[in-house]
Amino acid sequence: MDIGFESRTELLRKLSNSRTLLSPRFVRADSYTGFASIDAAKPAPDAGGTTSNLKAIGSNPIRRASGGSSEVEHQEGLATLCRRRYQPCGYDIMTHWITIDGSEGEGGGQILRTALALSLVTGQPFRIEGIRAARKKPGLLRQHLTAVHAATEVSEARVSGADLGSRSLSFEPSQVRGGNYRLAVGTAGSATLVLQTVLPALLFAREPSRLTLEGGTHNPYAPPFDFLAETFLPILRRMGASVEVSLETYGFYPAGGGRFTAAIEPCATLGRLSLLERGETRVHARAIVALLSENIAKRELSIVRERLEIERVSCRVETVDTSVGPGNVLMIVIESETVSEVVTGFGVKGVSAEKVASDACDEAQAHIAAGVPVGIHLADQLLIPMALAGGGTFRSLKPTAHTVTNAEVIRRFLDVTVAVDLESDGIYRVRVGSSVKESAS
Repeated sequence: MDIGFESRTELLRKLSNSRTLLSPRFVRADSYTGFASIDAAKPAPDAGGTTSNLKAIGSNPIRRASGGSSEVEHQEGLATLCRRRYQPCGYDIMTHWITIDGSEGEGGGQILRTALALSLVTGQPFRIEGIRAARKKPGLLRQHLTAVHAATEVSEARVSGADLGSRSLSFEPSQVRGGNYRLAVGTAGSATLVLQTVLPALLFAREPSRLTLEGGTHNPYAPPFDFLAETFLPILRRMGASVEVSLETYGFYPAGGGRFTAAIEPCATLGRLSLLERGETRVHARAIVALLSENIAKRELSIVRERLEIERVSCRVETVDTSVGPGNVLMIVIESETVSEVVTGFGVKGVSAEKVASDACDEAQAHIAAGVPVGIHLADQLLIPMALAGGGTFRSLKPTAHTVTNAEVIRRFLDVTVAVDLESDGIYRVRVGSSVKESAS
């Protein structure tokens, strides 16, 4: 039996009045409205006198809850969902399935990972068609399948379509449980992205978790372990999370074979965060080589010192002799009062060390010159925790297709809106807001 939005909401109100188990603001019956587009050349003034070049993603404008009680209400409702107390009177309101077109937006694996992460948190099942339709090899690859298996294992989910090459998937989670898990990609596919798939849900589990993740730790197509450890997780800790990671073995592309652990403690709530100012910066760099000549790393750091005008003492070479296969990664760390950004350049066969370093320096210089605290890759990663916190804001450069796509998938699961405003030439403010009051009234 399917019921409309109004009757569904009325039912939840009655149930909430008697059992206080679920707020109607978490029921979504709106249609999939597509993706917003960015037109930096034509900013339009908004009601507040600022310029807005990207409409609020989704069908509603940004609506931020005001006052402490709204945030408490949001967190209580979210905690209710996370602990799976949403089946009052035998009626499972969360059997409303979300349908996602995996070919929309950037059309990659991020759509699936975000859907899995938020399905685990909210308990809402989903179906996705056209998985990775925009990629040369569409469908599930090993790392995406590992993310599905990880989400299935931590929640005892019912899933169909979890096969290599599959272009469609149905996922219906049950109760998320912390514990000890070993999650192995089996290739050089990113193990860090597997962690980010299950991390939000495990933060809200009743039990602590210890994960051992195996696969690619330094993959040119995903955030490396160092970005996770030095950039993303410190911000998550500021929001109230307790997550510690430790690298045991490097896993470079294409050999893989890396391993790291993650210890996750239960988190009652996530706090809102504002990252608008950066402050003074300090730059240092390191070049890592595994089963390759140190000369490669020295040549890369020579370019970094010249381009970024930093002292030799701020650069170091690291050699790895325990890696399964050869690899090289250059990391430029831009430390500030609010965020430590990690810019990476990966050595590729046939590409000179000088070219690898020069490309990394281009990205680092653009970030430094912009004066924003949040880099383009971190911007994508911040949306889920800020949405789960009920709101947040940050300044960054022009949002990538990954960021825009991620925002739209988040809107399908949570009652939040993501808005992006062009503040000045190339500088954007991203606002994640909860429409708790409007939805509950």
